[in-house]
Amino acid sequence: MAKVETIELSQPITDVLMSATTGKGTERGFLTGYQILKRLKQPLQDQLRAAYGDAGKHGGQPFGPATRVSQVAAEIPGVEQRYLDTGGLQFDVGQGEEVAAGFGLCAIFRLP
Repeated sequence: MAKVETIELSQPITDVLMSATTGKGTERGFLTGYQILKRLKQPLQDQLRAAYGDAGKHGGQPFGPATRVSQVAAEIPGVEQRYLDTGGLQFDVGQGEEVAAGFGLCAIFRLP
């Protein structure tokens, strides 16, 4: 069983995806699990970190809070999922220092 249940995460993740920047045009932009994690309300971020540890390459475990966020985002009806090459990217996830992705590809998500 998951440490932070899907039912606790689905609506907050949907809200973050719905508020993604549209930029030029009307389509919302894609967000990584790291970006979604950082945009969740602080109590939920804290709950995810307490349950899954730190995010990113040196987070200390293969399944961190951004991974859980991505897992739930992928299950939300209507969410479009693609992949981003993470080579050379750093993510601000509120851990004091930017972190590198834990894998060479990172799922990105958006709601149309």
